[in-house]
Amino acid sequence: SRYTPFVLLSMAQGKVIIDDNRETHRCEMRDARHLDAFCYEDDLFEQFHNEAFLDFVDPFELREAEEIAERKELQRLREIEKVRIVLSMMKPAQERRLYKFVIEGKSCREIAVEEGTYHSSVSKSIEAAKKSFKKIYKNL
Repeated sequence: SRYTPFVLLSMAQGKVIIDDNRETHRCEMRDARHLDAFCYEDDLFEQFHNEAFLDFVDPFELREAEEIAERKELQRLREIEKVRIVLSMMKPAQERRLYKFVIEGKSCREIAVEEGTYHSSVSKSIEAAKKSFKKIYKNL
């Protein structure tokens, strides 16, 4: 014969395979008829249709976030005032040098050149100012 199959099946085995194929096709057709086109059932709707959802803003969470921001701002203002008080209690030269070193980002050598003094004296002054600042700040 011209054609010989690789696997020889009995009639009963062939009937089982045909029934399985028929059942698989029937399930596929049923799923196609009842498919949820918008994916409501499998929680994919939000992923594929973002435009259908408005961002919900919970007023309680919004108020809580505002209160937290207000508390942080008040704390920041208190800290700034505390730093101003500490700076006002320091010697003028130390305050000036510490300001230039920390805020303006100048080196000890640059400050020494500006003030016409030695680098070592500016460095010692800044170290003393830092120590003094920490001590006064802690006690306030």
